[in-house]
Amino acid sequence: MTKAEIRSKFDEIVEFAGVAKYIDTPVKRYSSGMYVRLAFAVAAHLEPEILVVDEVLAVGDSEFQKKALGKMKDVSLKEGRTVLFVSHNMGAIRHLCSKSILLKNGLLNAHGNTNDIIEKYLNENKKETIQSKNNITIKKIGFSPQPILSDQPVQFNIILHSSVEDVINSIGILIYDQLEQRIAIVDLRSDAGNYILKPDQELNFTGTMAQLPLVEGNYKVGLFVGGNFVSEIFLIL
Repeated sequence: MTKAEIRSKFDEIVEFAGVAKYIDTPVKRYSSGMYVRLAFAVAAHLEPEILVVDEVLAVGDSEFQKKALGKMKDVSLKEGRTVLFVSHNMGAIRHLCSKSILLKNGLLNAHGNTNDIIEKYLNENKKETIQSKNNITIKKIGFSPQPILSDQPVQFNIILHSSVEDVINSIGILIYDQLEQRIAIVDLRSDAGNYILKPDQELNFTGTMAQLPLVEGNYKVGLFVGGNFVSEIFLIL
């Protein structure tokens, strides 16, 4: 970008990035989110033949994410340039891309219509087994009745096992749609305080959600656990 182009687009870039109040602050003092917002704003106004964007929608608030997605659509549809969007956000890919490429271990695994590639990606990444991390194992995560009915009570049962003593200070059920976008969190923390996991003993969580206000469809379930020795257990069934 030439100096003349920088001058002509400076105000537009700053406004897009939303950093007008901090434009005189050295960039080294920016947060990582501010830095990436500004970097995307500059890249989006460069007018390159090919714009490569990697997970930009993972930063910033929802307003900036919407602006970024809209800008990429404008670059592609209105300006006739190529946008190569790299992401694990299936909703954004479906919204932005008509054709997609699936990479596996750095090699081309598949390419074609976006809906077909998304379906292939999700099918290949299904995890059918209970996972463990940092000495904690999810022995069970179950729901009843089956099938679950919208706006009806749902019972859940979660069993954790640890090989070491740990203090669990946060735990929650994560609910995802078919595109693996999180749509709900069920907080299982207790007002009584933290949960204690003893070595080689199981911690059993049983309860009832009064209702699950979801429309008919297929959903995936994850589990977040935070403690002294584990920062996260992420499970998709």
